[in-house]
Amino acid sequence: MVTSRRVWAVVYLITAVALLLRSTGLPAYVRAELDRRDASRELTDQNLENLAVNSGIFLGILLSLFVLALYYSLASALERHIFRPAITVAGRTQIGLFFLVAALCTLPVQVVSLVFGISSPRNHAFYQGYVIVAAVVATLLFRRHWIGRPKGKITFLFVCTLTLAILSSAT
Repeated sequence: MVTSRRVWAVVYLITAVALLLRSTGLPAYVRAELDRRDASRELTDQNLENLAVNSGIFLGILLSLFVLALYYSLASALERHIFRPAITVAGRTQIGLFFLVAALCTLPVQVVSLVFGISSPRNHAFYQGYVIVAAVVATLLFRRHWIGRPKGKITFLFVCTLTLAILSSAT
């Protein structure tokens, strides 16, 4: 493993906390969507509606955390099997390319969504552009490790990083 498990865990926990903090605004958002779509008119019991909304949000958060863990696991596997070089940051901490892509495509998006109260960042045009730019910039930061390799391998590396970045929209 190129990037240490400790670094993966810290980034996962920070991203998870940002996701959990974002969830505090979800009940109002979900109720507004229910009212807008007249979906709640059949629910006459307010307690039942609250239970349904809160249960849905809870399950959604659990599912999001699970998908985030799968996404980071995919990035870790790509680090082990596709491109192993690492760069050193903060002293002796080494990070791999796919960690950098995964972290840049999830953590800042969650934090920006939290700060600006954006319920779904994927609905904004900046998001898709951001993840593509993040993948390209991250790959260019590792240029000294892939320069001189065959063009096919370089192309494959860019395809892998861009695919991983685009897959971040599933998290």
